Amino acid sequence: MAQRAEPVLVVGAGIAGLATALALAQRGIGSRLVEQSPGPRLTGAGLQLAPNAVRILKALGLAKALKERSFAPTALCIRDFQTHREIGRLPLGARCQTRYGEHYLTIHRGDLIQALLSRVQEMGIHIEWSCKPSVSKSSRPDPLISIADEPVRAPVIVGADGVWSSLRAAVPAAQGPVETGQEALRAVIDKPVVTQDKTFSSDVTVWTRPGLHVVGYPIRGGESYSLVVIRDQQTSAKKDWDHSLSTEEVAPIFEKSRGFLRDLFEQAPGWQSWPLMASSPLPSGRGLGQGRVALVGDAAHPLRPHLAQGAAMALEDAWRLADSLAWRDYRLDNPEEAIARYADQRWRRVSRVQRQSARSGRIFQLGGMMASARNFALRLAPIPLMDQPWLYRVSEASSREH
Repeated sequence: MAQRAEPVLVVGAGIAGLATALALAQRGIGSRLVEQSPGPRLTGAGLQLAPNAVRILKALGLAKALKERSFAPTALCIRDFQTHREIGRLPLGARCQTRYGEHYLTIHRGDLIQALLSRVQEMGIHIEWSCKPSVSKSSRPDPLISIADEPVRAPVIVGADGVWSSLRAAVPAAQGPVETGQEALRAVIDKPVVTQDKTFSSDVTVWTRPGLHVVGYPIRGGESYSLVVIRDQQTSAKKDWDHSLSTEEVAPIFEKSRGFLRDLFEQAPGWQSWPLMASSPLPSGRGLGQGRVALVGDAAHPLRPHLAQGAAMALEDAWRLADSLAWRDYRLDNPEEAIARYADQRWRRVSRVQRQSARSGRIFQLGGMMASARNFALRLAPIPLMDQPWLYRVSEASSREH
């Protein structure tokens, strides 16, 4: 394979950056992976991994890690917040495997990061910690990107540095995040989870009420439970996942809950809160890259969490970018061509996910007659309304046979 001697620079060692480095390595392309944090951040809570994400993770060599660390929920279930009554149910499990070729899984974010880090080490990819590039304007076609005041010499630079990306400044058309007016409160509950009905739900459950919804599901092979509340923003904005709230501060939300949900809240050890940030749907591919700089994951398109596709879109970006860079045996005399191809292949799908994520959040929090109409429709035809074949089905935009 004809290659340049210089490796691709990947900025950020989160899900997007680690997956990018792995996908490049599988195609014979070296990378230099840098991260501003002093070490891995294994914090956070649960993640949902739909079949489009699971397929890519397995192609990256994480099949064993997923089997050991994830959980396969039986269904996606929507319930009334106050009564716990089931409104609609979408079977997952075997149905997902048959229909989409992979299971729908849940996992702790820290477990996924650790699995990716282990795979990166197996592939011999070195990570430079406490290393933050700087971007400065210049009269040149490309902005000047430096590390420790030394200009970066790399044929391609990948910004995988998250919502608050510094590399985003190198792509003039990129859209930064804005506050959505909502915040997420997250808690992880360790087993044994003792409930009034002596059950431990194996579903991904959404409890809905006007202006608020709660999502919960097992993680860590069913040994823990992830719980998240989405509500109107009440705490001050922070660029951090670790703004702590006490159980007493969250208690008013659950005053009218009952049964399984009430039991879960009472066993939550504590909560972390942060504002939800998102960008507008991409109007074109120009926001995903320019010149020799490409953006992936939250650096490219911060997403609302209501479709549970943040990690999946980062993985799809990484896979598609690696494919584009490997095209024509990585003869990057014209890196702009490869990055433009990546952007053109990705922006329409990502834009649709952005729009659908915002729509799903509104549907979960309907009230009055609109909520009654939603509930009636879901009881009448839950599978057609809750399934996402356009998203979960393997396509050229999300993966390829490897």
